[in-house]
Amino acid sequence: MLTQKELFELLCARFETKDEAIAFIAEALCVSSEVAKKWVEGTIDIYYSDLQSLVRLFGLGPDELAKK
Repeated sequence: MLTQKELFELLCARFETKDEAIAFIAEALCVSSEVAKKWVEGTIDIYYSDLQSLVRLFGLGPDELAKK
């Protein structure tokens, strides 16, 4: 299973910039950009319910969530 930091690296790769990814995640999960930035940096843990929402939002499958 990916770590939180690895998951956000995977998600950020789908955007042109990390700031764009942070803004999208913040808006999608109704949190501040600061909170989303801290999640991306791994300085605070994301709640499991928010993690589930991100996985559904981005349509991530088990193969993408497993460590390679």
